[in-house]
Amino acid sequence: MVRAGRGSGGLAQASGNRARGGEPGPEATGSGAEGPGRREKVLWFKVAYSNLAIPLDRIRIVQRSEGIEPLPQAPRNVVGLIRIPPEEAVPVVDLAHSLGIRTASEIGGEASRMLPEPLEAPQAVKEHVLIYDSDRGTVGFLIDRAEAVVEATILPVPEALADSDSSVVGLARTEEGTAYLVDLERHAPRG
Repeated sequence: MVRAGRGSGGLAQASGNRARGGEPGPEATGSGAEGPGRREKVLWFKVAYSNLAIPLDRIRIVQRSEGIEPLPQAPRNVVGLIRIPPEEAVPVVDLAHSLGIRTASEIGGEASRMLPEPLEAPQAVKEHVLIYDSDRGTVGFLIDRAEAVVEATILPVPEALADSDSSVVGLARTEEGTAYLVDLERHAPRG
């Protein structure tokens, strides 16, 4: 897998997988799973215990989550504003909260009672902000960690979710595993 957001100050442009400063990043493996579905480059990332993915077409950059400024009276899922070059401030949405994904600390006590062995907790720090160009404007999504830009086989949403109001719009499958393909547009703040 290709590391996203690494090197050159933690900033990476998603399209073309080039780090800031024009340095090329490592190439994606491109050797994903065989079978039905279309092939597409996606950003593979972590939110709590979940592997998620989104197509690269609307990702502007991925950057470290440092410097998020609180935003008084913001909606519950908006954690603040972050400045991105060249001098733009964008709202940052906590994607775990917005998706309804419970964090390790919320699951910890429950999981220890249900499982014979404790779960390996994901890191508590949300390392990255994914800067996304939505139909409503530019928005940042706070995620645990950007893992890689990979070429994945995109499969349809499981039938159980097809008629629901889920943010899951499909599956992204590689040889390393499967991630839920999510529609971030549903989580952009309304103006």
